[in-house]
Amino acid sequence: MDVKKGLFIVSMFFMIGCNNQKQPTTSENFDWLVGHWERIPDSTKIITKETWKKVNDTFYQSHGFSLKHQDTIWQEIVHLKKHQKQWFFEVLMPESKNTTNFELTEIKQHRFVAENPKNDFPKIIRYQKVKNQIHASIEDGEQKIDFIFNPKP
Repeated sequence: MDVKKGLFIVSMFFMIGCNNQKQPTTSENFDWLVGHWERIPDSTKIITKETWKKVNDTFYQSHGFSLKHQDTIWQEIVHLKKHQKQWFFEVLMPESKNTTNFELTEIKQHRFVAENPKNDFPKIIRYQKVKNQIHASIEDGEQKIDFIFNPKP
């Protein structure tokens, strides 16, 4: 085998090997949300849970609910979806037929900020993965409520 053929074959193996490397996680990947999450209980003894599912690369869905003495006292459905080039956090309360839409204004790896300045409360929603927990908050500039969720099997 001549040198040119040998170099060609080696370079082809090198290119194929580089192509098979795992693709880096982009900031628009929300797979870190997927799973069952339970809020660390506070003094109210209210248990809040969220279950996130990935429908496809541009659509994630969550069902969240709170229990007090085994009774459901609150629930919501969230769609985290991409419309054209923009991501939205869409909240649907079962008792309402309308969604409240929040535009994602910041997307980084393992965190995002969603905003709707026209909504009464909240105006800002934040989610961030910190180690094995999800830290979330809702706020309006005057009031802020923090949520820390642990993974549940």
